[in-house]
Amino acid sequence: MNIANLQGETTIDALARRIYGEAVTLRPELVVRLLDANPHLENLGSLPEGTPLVVPRTGDPELDNAPAAGADARRESALADLDAALDDAAKEGTALLAGREATLVESDRLARLSALREAGGGEAVAQLDAVITSVAEQIALLDSERTALANDIVAARAAVHPPRRRVVGR
Repeated sequence: MNIANLQGETTIDALARRIYGEAVTLRPELVVRLLDANPHLENLGSLPEGTPLVVPRTGDPELDNAPAAGADARRESALADLDAALDDAAKEGTALLAGREATLVESDRLARLSALREAGGGEAVAQLDAVITSVAEQIALLDSERTALANDIVAARAAVHPPRRRVVGR
């Protein structure tokens, strides 16, 4: 089920045509279904612009998924905000991982400095070797974290914009 808003239509036929397009000519029962789902449309002329209404499913995926079958400026604005938030999350996540990688690479470089290793003695060298091993493990984990971030963003986008169903034979 979709939700739409009145956009100044004064007749139920005009409203049905905006929502369902030319299909309403071939399927006049769509007008009846629209009225059944929205009894308040009986007084269409007295309703203010922006009044919400339920757009019943038709059983035809092309009609049910058409942009006009539920066009709502607030919904579109919310979807745009979600898209922007996902873009921001992807950029921030990528920047965070890049910053972490840069810190790890610098830690590795410092742990390998010969002056530091020579000045520290045997126990310090063992600790620096442990740091080098740990840093290598953490850097290796970054690839899986990047993949997880990308997968999460893709899943979130799919939830915000589910793919349209295709009907075989159309």
